[in-house]
Amino acid sequence: MSFVPELPCGCLCFDEQRVILEANDAAARLLECDRASLPGQRLSAFLPVASRMFLQSHVFPALIEHGSLDEIYLSLQTVARTEVPVLMSVRRVQADAGHDDKGHYLCAFQPMRRRQLAERELIHFREAADRAALAEQEALSQVREVQAQLAFQDRLAAIGTLAAGVAHEINNPLTFVMGNLLVLGERLQAAQRGEGTLGDDLSALLTETHDGVERIRGIVVSLRSLSRVDQGESAPVDLATVVAHAQRLAAHEVRPRGTLTIDIPSPAPVVTGDEGRLVQVLVNLLVNAAHAMPARPVDANHIIVRARALGTGVARIEVEDNGSGMSSAVQARIFEPFFTTKPAGVGTGLGLSICRGIIASLGGTIEFVSLEGEGTVVRVMLPLAAAPAATGTKHPPATTPRPA
Repeated sequence: MSFVPELPCGCLCFDEQRVILEANDAAARLLECDRASLPGQRLSAFLPVASRMFLQSHVFPALIEHGSLDEIYLSLQTVARTEVPVLMSVRRVQADAGHDDKGHYLCAFQPMRRRQLAERELIHFREAADRAALAEQEALSQVREVQAQLAFQDRLAAIGTLAAGVAHEINNPLTFVMGNLLVLGERLQAAQRGEGTLGDDLSALLTETHDGVERIRGIVVSLRSLSRVDQGESAPVDLATVVAHAQRLAAHEVRPRGTLTIDIPSPAPVVTGDEGRLVQVLVNLLVNAAHAMPARPVDANHIIVRARALGTGVARIEVEDNGSGMSSAVQARIFEPFFTTKPAGVGTGLGLSICRGIIASLGGTIEFVSLEGEGTVVRVMLPLAAAPAATGTKHPPATTPRPA
């Protein structure tokens, strides 16, 4: 009686001492030896060390207990000592009367070269995917760094553009502060000589001087907020404070071209964001609105800044102007980097692109509605802070202050 069928898969029959009794042609081909040479050899001669230990510690104890074991993944070893991965099943079979042993084992195995190749390919693909993911993360990190650098460069460009106007805004109150201090000094010297008094308007002079110093301080604070190098973490930001800073910094661009009206309720909406970057956005929008004004009397050109807390957990900021508006062709490219309609040397074309990036990083959106010849409304939506922060900041006046 033969225990080994002639199947496409390899079959071996061995006894309890692991001595091969029979083999079929498929087994001989896989082991790269003559079929007649297999009977009498020990099974261990065709097992690598790892497979031999696995069979000894796991497979044979399971066979003794259960009598069979399926889907064993291990390696056989050819006569040339080449390892061949196989998927094996083993059964215990009863011996016939011609055998002295109580039983034998029949194993059938199928070479798994295709599976090994597939696993290698899978490992290769996974490694390639991991490398691609790492490269993508590095690229995204570099893009964020470049975006941050561009945003800061835009701040520096804005500061350079605003420098002359800011100097003028500081010079105006500085002039009357110095004049008042000179008057007070002369009166004080005269009073010390007994030639006069300090005068009844001393309190008014001091108040006016204090107001002038406060105007200078406010401009410096606004400029420092815009020029800050670091990007602070998102925190509650009072929109009235942001608008007041932007108003001071853009005043010299707005005042010669039109009137600015601020419409913010009290208390002002408080959003989650970064004050310096929001000031940068508002300065860009105010300067763009001012530059969109046509050549007509100043009192005919209007810019309105509104801020409202909506019932959907967001705040809406609008910058509306009655300027020249934008054509459909310009509107299609308004957020493209380096696109600008301003003359050479006036604009970089990065302002609105960077504004959209800043707003998006704060979890908000920016959009616009524009009619050519009628004006533009830019609308910014930002998430409201969990609870309004008591900033103690006074709201800016309803219109841009007149120059001193």
